[in-house]
Amino acid sequence: MNEETDNRKPEAERRLAPVSLFGDVYVVVIEDRHCDTSVEVWTDREAAIASARALAKEYCRHQDDYHEETIQGWEFYVRYSCEGDSTRVVKTTVRQSPNH
Repeated sequence: MNEETDNRKPEAERRLAPVSLFGDVYVVVIEDRHCDTSVEVWTDREAAIASARALAKEYCRHQDDYHEETIQGWEFYVRYSCEGDSTRVVKTTVRQSPNH
């Protein structure tokens, strides 16, 4: 394993390969009533969905509360608690500012 892919290092110390800042991205939105809403940004749809699914399974306390649903306009959605906690994946496009 090399430095660029060694996930055992603290996040601040990881060196990641450069990624274009413009184009389509997939945003994982994590909404949990017990903490602030957070997001992850991915350039790969399947990786974003896998992350959203893994997070939901990690946070789910009761297997009966895990429900994947199809919602128009979203790439993926799963509710993982009776309180409505969920993760979803939305596709968006990052565009360069016209001032640059």
